[in-house]
Amino acid sequence: MKYKKLIIVDLKENASINYDNALYVYLNNGKINFENSQRIYLEFIRKKNFFKIKSNLIKALRDKVNKSRKILECFPELDFFNLRNDRDPSFDLLLNILLINKYKKLKKIKETIVVTDNEITKDYFSNNKSNKIVYINKKFNFRLKLYHLRILKFYIKSFFVVLLAKLFNKNNKNYNDACITLFPIFFNKNREIFYEKNKSIKLNFLMADETQLNYSLYQIIRVLIKNKSKNLINVEGMISFLDLFESYKKANLYFKLTNKVNFDLIVENYNFKNFYKNKIDSSLVNRSKLEIYNNAIKKIINLYNIKRINLYLFEYSFGFYLIKQFKESSKNIKVHGYQHGIFYKDLLWLEIISNVNCSKDYYPDYIYAFNKKIINHYKNFFKQKKIKYISRPKKISEISKKVKYNYKNNKNILILPGTHDAQEIVKILNDKKNNTNYDK
Repeated sequence: MKYKKLIIVDLKENASINYDNALYVYLNNGKINFENSQRIYLEFIRKKNFFKIKSNLIKALRDKVNKSRKILECFPELDFFNLRNDRDPSFDLLLNILLINKYKKLKKIKETIVVTDNEITKDYFSNNKSNKIVYINKKFNFRLKLYHLRILKFYIKSFFVVLLAKLFNKNNKNYNDACITLFPIFFNKNREIFYEKNKSIKLNFLMADETQLNYSLYQIIRVLIKNKSKNLINVEGMISFLDLFESYKKANLYFKLTNKVNFDLIVENYNFKNFYKNKIDSSLVNRSKLEIYNNAIKKIINLYNIKRINLYLFEYSFGFYLIKQFKESSKNIKVHGYQHGIFYKDLLWLEIISNVNCSKDYYPDYIYAFNKKIINHYKNFFKQKKIKYISRPKKISEISKKVKYNYKNNKNILILPGTHDAQEIVKILNDKKNNTNYDK
């Protein structure tokens, strides 16, 4: 049967809507009701043009970085360009809607109905007046984008964190070797267990850009009280109150400079300007938070005579910022980047930063991988860098240790979701719970 109608469904939750005699494709977890219809899977649509459209999107973003960094030097460090498609579904959404539009033209589909609660999807398909849009958004979609207020709130919080960190910091002897930490991550009580370097000083961040920890002031106080590590200093304790004032002024200057930035983002003849501007403004808030550390990092490097920096998160925007700051602080310093989680070449994290004009500013000098196969994946982005394999003992998840699994009864399956997909996996399991028994 040849279907003449395409239904595109992009919903977070299920909806009581009925269609029949149509092709349909899902872009999210939400489902609607279909009869006498055929589902098209994204895997099928992605087969032909995915790499071409992905390449066009990445090229457009690289061009934006190279041009805009002349206005705003920190532009490559904005977390939007980290393309964390494992955490932010909007990157995959852009690719999917562009591919579906390509598929429509290829199959010469004349009637298209878009059922969505997503503003990006609605705006994109509304561009073609022949598309019928069914916009379902029960919540009042009004978000105050008070970027200056969000920055001010952070700097007020920073004042108290800096004050407290100064009270808790201890004098340490000189170290040539330093490790970046985010207590209590990768700590067993007060012992750091990731780098396995007991004689290195630990440079601990209590706030950073708040994308990794996002602790409240109360939680930070608890961390300061709980952390008894001897060879650790909280970087916030090295920030002066003058640093806070100057960095606050600079953060506000950044937003004034964005008035000169061209926010047109044209991919496949469509301008994603609104999407792009919202992402850049939000990313700039996070990057502005890091300004408080500029002078503190230089002080620490000089004060403790540090020659080697060890850090994980070097594939993330926070790592980009740190690497550049360390290299600017001392020409003699060497940065050693450690793999800390899953990594493979199809992730988009390094697609931008590895191919912009200033990419060398953000490269670690050495890279250590905990999986031999991943070395080649890193070489796709860091071709000339020294990449080594480090053997680490395989550790069973603390969660799985507590689960009693009967290997003789294969009806029970243990599912350990990732950091960012847990909610999505629980939703899929809930949809199938009539046939599945599970504990969540």
